[in-house]
Order: sequence, then structure tokens, then C-alpha cells
Amino acid sequence: MSKDIWIAGIARGHNSGVCLLKNGEIVFSIEEERLSRHKYDGGPFASMVKILEYTDRLDYLVIAHTQSLNETAGKTDFTGDDVYTAMARKLGLIDRKANIYQHPQVIDLSHMHHKLHAACAFYRSGFETATAVIVDGAGTFLQIGLGREEFTAWETETVFDCSYPANFTTRYKHIGSRGPISEAIFNDFSAEFYNEVDQNGNPNKYTADVTGLKLCTEVVDIVTGKQIGRAHV
Repeated sequence: MSKDIWIAGIARGHNSGVCLLKNGEIVFSIEEERLSRHKYDGGPFASMVKILEYTDRLDYLVIAHTQSLNETAGKTDFTGDDVYTAMARKLGLIDRKANIYQHPQVIDLSHMHHKLHAACAFYRSGFETATAVIVDGAGTFLQIGLGREEFTAWETETVFDCSYPANFTTRYKHIGSRGPISEAIFNDFSAEFYNEVDQNGNPNKYTADVTGLKLCTEVVDIVTGKQIGRAHV
């Protein structure tokens, strides 16, 4: 008899929460504010404790955010591991003897924030193939350079082609910042940070400028392959 597979997914930013899966089926999903009674609460620690009502172990703890777990999550006193790995090991949900700084059961997906949004939309859509348009205040953060300029930027808009079982090809990505910076278009932008290259192994097209909505008419061009008139204000 095969053992049950338990996976907990954590959203650790605003509106944080936990979703627990058993063999791919949802056992429970809850936002932290429902337990803490603090609106939009972050850090779903009370939600993590609730996992113990259903299982005393996890196979994987999967964490979603816009910035790296190791670089931006809080650290535990003395041991120095991030607070989510520490919470899981203290509760006995993950192996306490494994490397706490690169725990094999803890998966950080902060490098593909928009892809996670696309997956949520696609798998609930009922379509076998689809185009997902993600418009977000701030997705995955990265450091980028234009000439002599070095600045922090983040995903704002992305268009994906989606198909089963888990194929998400980036057609377009807009990266924004607080600016001011000059607009630039990259047809050969290195996509390794996002783990996003097309089916031929080529990096995808990105644009970079101040944060704001750019797609509107451009998404029609991307999906249909047709150019239509537009005005940037």
C-alpha cells in the first residue's frame, strides 16, 4: 500500500495563508486573518499549526512570495534558518535532521510569482490550452542593470501560453520599477532567473520601464499576431 503524500503550500505575504493537500486533493485552505483576526495578516504561523489537526508530517512545504525566502524572510534566533523552515521543523512536520539552511523538503517558488498566478487561473479554467494574462502590482523582484543604472525591478505584466500537464511559455513580460529609468526592450533577456525560456530554448521578450499598465492593446497583438493602433499617455 502506497503512503499518502502530504504537501502544504504557503503564501507568506499580505493575505497570507496555507493550503494543505493530501494525494493532490485539498484538505483545507485558510487565510491567516481568519485565525489571527487581523485583516490581511502576513506570516501564516497560526495556519501552519492547523496542519497538525490533519497530519503530523509533510512530504513538502512549498512557499510562494515575490522575494527569496533566504534573503527576505525573518531568521530564527541562534540557528539562523528562515522562520518558515524553523516553524515546520519545530512542529515536527519536516525532517529535523536535514540541512536547515537548504532543507530538501522546503521549496521556494519566489522566482516565478507570475507563473504561479497563471497556473492558478489555468488549472481552474477547464481549458486544455489557454492564454493567461497576469496584471500584478509587484511580482518577482530582481536586480537589473541598464547601462550604468542598477535598480530593483519587479514583474508587473506577463502573458503565458498554457497547456497540460505543466507547460507555461512566456510570450511577453513587462518589468517595472519606481523609476525614473529609460524604457528598454529586451528580445534576448536572460530568463534563467525566472526559469522561463521558450520551447526552442530561447529567452523570452521583456520590457523594462516605470511601473504601469502597458498591455491593454498590446496583448491583442500577442494573442492574435495582429498590430492595432495604440496611444501611450
